[in-house]
Amino acid sequence: MERTKLSEKSKWRNSGRGTLYLGNGKVIRPGEVFLAHDYEISKAFRDTVKLVEDLAVAESKVVRTKKPALDDTAEKMKKSKFTMKSRGGGWFHVIGPDGEIVGGRALQKEAAEKLIKSMED
Repeated sequence: MERTKLSEKSKWRNSGRGTLYLGNGKVIRPGEVFLAHDYEISKAFRDTVKLVEDLAVAESKVVRTKKPALDDTAEKMKKSKFTMKSRGGGWFHVIGPDGEIVGGRALQKEAAEKLIKSMED
C-alpha cells in the first residue's frame, strides 16, 4: 500500500557559500537542495537561494503491509527439523530438533546451511 501526501512546498537550492538557517530550525548547507514554502526563506537570503521547482511536490511514503518473500533456502529451513539461530556478526548456531546446539560451535551461514542439508539427507 502506498500513501501519497501532497505539499505546497517548492524545491530550492542554496547556491550561496554560507549555511542557511530556516525559521523552523532546519539547517541548509551550501549546494543542498531542500523543500520549503517561500515564506520560510528570509528575503535577505533570496539572492543566494535559487528556485528549482515551483510545482506542488508529491512526497510519497511507502508502508509495507506484507513480509518480504523468503528465498528458497530460508523456506527449506522453515520446513526442516534443524534451524539456524544467529549469534551475531555473521555467525550461526545449528539447533537440532531437541533444542541442542549441533556441532558445538558457531558456523558461517553457508557452512551452517551445508550442515543442515547434510543432516537432512
